[in-house]
Order: sequence, then C-alpha cells, then structure tokens
Amino acid sequence: MRAGARATLAPVFHRTVDTPSSSYYQALAYWEFDHRPQFILSLASSRTPTLQNVRQTLTAILVGRRMYLALSVSGGRVLGEALHRSDRRPHGRRQGH
Repeated sequence: MRAGARATLAPVFHRTVDTPSSSYYQALAYWEFDHRPQFILSLASSRTPTLQNVRQTLTAILVGRRMYLALSVSGGRVLGEALHRSDRRPHGRRQGH
C-alpha cells in the first residue's frame, strides 16, 4: 500500500446457505484501497451454535422475568401487610411500651 492510499470496506454481502447436513452463515467483503479491491474478506460459520445461544438467552430472559414477577408479587404482599399492620397501631405509641 502506498503512502496516502485510503482503505475502505465495501458493502458486506451475506447469506444463509442450507446444506443436507447443516446450515451456515456466509459473509464476503472487499477491502478496497483507492477504490480498487485488494483483499477479499470472507467468513462461513455454522448456524447451530448461534441458534443454541439464542435459545439459551431467551430461556434465561423468560426465567428471570418470571422470578422478578414472583418476587414483585410476594414483595408487594409483604409490604402491603406491613403497612396494614402499621396502620392498626395507635399513632404516637411504640409497640412494646
């Protein structure tokens, strides 16, 4: 590469390829210097691990959401009961005195 040349990455072309045994993501990009392709960058990656990661992430989000909802409901009940008990105590007097 000569001094002063500008490097740019051309638009990336991507697609999914299905084969009888698996499915893959493919990507291809031209790395240009002074608007002339000098390098071709490519990638092929199996979709299986990606789909497993998506499933695991969604499962974790749903489990976390359910736990949060359960804690919110139970925490609201406990707080509501505590407030209800404090409303029944006479004002100005401490319990136990």
